[in-house]
This record gives sequence, C-alpha cells and structure tokens, in this order.
Amino acid sequence: MAKDISRLLRISSNKYFLLISFFFLLCILQNLQIWLAVYFSSKTVSLVIGVTLCIISLHYYDFFKKDINIYLFFTATLLTLYIVFLDGLYALAQVIPYIAGLFLFQLKDFYKNKLLNITTKVISAIVAVGLLFYILWLIIDFPPVGRLVAPFYYQDHDNYIFFINPVIYLIPRFSGPFIEPGHIGSMAVYLLYANNFNFKGKKYLWALLLGVLFSLSLAAYVLLFLCILIKIRVSIKTILLMALTGGLMYVWITEVWEDGNNPVNSMIFARLEYDDEKGIVGNNRTFDRTDGYYNDIREHSGLTIGQGSKFMNEMFMSGQIMGAGYKMFFMQFGYIGAILALLYYFFIANSCKNKRFAFGFLLIMIVSFIQRAYPFWMAWLLPFICSMNKFNLLNSIPSDK
Repeated sequence: MAKDISRLLRISSNKYFLLISFFFLLCILQNLQIWLAVYFSSKTVSLVIGVTLCIISLHYYDFFKKDINIYLFFTATLLTLYIVFLDGLYALAQVIPYIAGLFLFQLKDFYKNKLLNITTKVISAIVAVGLLFYILWLIIDFPPVGRLVAPFYYQDHDNYIFFINPVIYLIPRFSGPFIEPGHIGSMAVYLLYANNFNFKGKKYLWALLLGVLFSLSLAAYVLLFLCILIKIRVSIKTILLMALTGGLMYVWITEVWEDGNNPVNSMIFARLEYDDEKGIVGNNRTFDRTDGYYNDIREHSGLTIGQGSKFMNEMFMSGQIMGAGYKMFFMQFGYIGAILALLYYFFIANSCKNKRFAFGFLLIMIVSFIQRAYPFWMAWLLPFICSMNKFNLLNSIPSDK
C-alpha cells in the first residue's frame, strides 16, 4: 500500500515538474519572439508562470532547497521594489521573471539539471527542424505559406512555419521561427556554455552550434569565441596562432573570395562601421534619434534613475526611439537598475563552487548586455541559474540519457 501511494505521488510530482518546464519554455519562446507569440502577450505569460510556481511550491516544496541565499533574496527584493517604484503595476511583466528566477535558484540541483536538459532539448529540436527546412528552401526555393505583417513591429516576414525570413533580405540569415537571427544565436550560445559544450554526452548540442553558424550573427560569433576562450585554458602561443589564423581568414573573406562580394562578407564584416569617436563598432543597435534622446537625458536629467517601462513603451510606439542594447536599458531602468541586475547575477554566480565556470558565464552575460540588454529575460535567467549546480564541478555535465 505504501509503495502504491509513493508511486502515485512520484507520478504526480513528475507531471507538476513537466508543467513547470512547460511554462518556463513558453516564457523563453516568447522572449525569443517566436512568430506564434504574436498571439499572446508577455504579461499574460509572466502572470501565469508566477501563479503556477506559487501553487506548485506550496504542494511540492520537496523540489526546493531549504537554505536561502539571503544576499540574493535581498537584492531581488530591492530590484522588485525599484521596478515597481518606476512603473507601479505596469512593472508586473518585468518583476515576475526575477521572482521566478528565485524559484529556479531554490530548485535542488537534480531538478535544475533536469530543467536545463529539457530546455536544451526543446530549443535544439526547434533549431534542428528549422535548419532542415531552411536548407531545403535554399536548394528548392519553395514558396512561403503566408506573410507576417510587421510582427513585433519589425518589417514584414515570409512565413515558412518552421522558419521565417524578412522580405527585405537579399541574403537570408537563419533565425528559425524567431524574429531575429541574433536571438536564436545568443540563446544557442548560452545553452552550449550552460551544458559545458558536452557534445559527446548530448549529441543534440550540434544543432545549436549549427544554428549559431547559420545565423550569421556577429554578436553570437563573438559570444561563442569568448565561450571557447573561457572553456579552454589558452596559452599565449595559442592566442597568437588564433589571431594569425583569424587575420588570414578575414583577408581571404573580405579581399580574395569573389573580391569581397560574398555572403559572409556582406552579412558580417561589411556590417562593421568605423566611427571617429567610437572606433570600430558593430552595426548600431540604436538609431540616431535614440542616441540623441539618450545623450539629452544623460546631460540634463541624468541616467541614475530610469524613465520606466511605461514611458519608454510610449516613446517606442510613437516611433521616437527604437533599438536595443545597453542604452535602451539605461534609459528604461537607469544605472541603479543595471547595478541591481548585476548584483542579482553576481550572487547567483558566487553561490556556485565552480567559480571559473560561473564567473565566465557572468562575463558572457555582461558582454551580451552591451548589444542585447535583456537580463530580465527567462532566456537569460534559466540557462544561467540552472547551470549553477554540482554537476558543473565535473569537466562536463553528465548525459541525460
């Protein structure tokens, strides 16, 4: 009798854990702006996730650790109060991911690893299927099933179900069913690092690597290169060799291969710009009007305290500001919000015994913040938090077979 009850509880517990995984995945897919997400809002997803986690935690507290990181909880409380101070109830969608992150942090290591495995498998499957149809489309050039008109306020996209493609791109970049190649590129890099590049134990990671390569995302390439440098202990000799190899490849792509008129140069290196003040920079993440507005705030009212999400959204909807990256974040949340978000990630990294792995991941997030400043995204929080477990004390996370 006791065994039967135990078995029923175990089945029920697994079902609830799958429910947790489903809602976290739903939030991640919304963050990455999968084209289906035009039909549901981030606020609704956040609210559902928040309520679901509260209910599950009351019934299945055995999922969670009993000890509490007081520094992380204190920082999360300050961050929540600060965002509510800026926006009131409008801040619900911004606050709940940080609160949900606390639930992730409190999960026992076994469940963290399990959730990371589920997330990695699902994203890998989406990328793999998207790549298959994308490559077939490059060969056969079959027609789209329809057109997405200005999804998420972007340009129109041809919809091929498993991948989408902006109608203005002469040279298509792979983004799967997501709105930007950089979204899937950076997410793939996070998951690769979170799984310690364990290609031997997890074959599906190859799909993520191919997704990064086919995305032609300069930001994803930079992040991937940084991950590799962190992962391996690089000697000076190796660094010089890599620099020489990279330099030769750059010359061949930009000068030799079809005299520079090739897709790699057009979509990557040609996007580099030179500015007298900034030097060499990537394709700007903000428009001139946004830069002007940012400079005006910095010079007059300051960026210590942000303008708030509601105000920024109104400015965005009216077309007065557009873009992404650290400038948008500073205008929205201010320096205080950025510092609190950094502390939130810092205390999570500091709790991991494998400091090289943890603070290497934090460095990746900081570099990513420059171009894609979304530290409140579950697409950032879940790979980061769930990888901070005892399994990363090993050279690689064990297989999930």
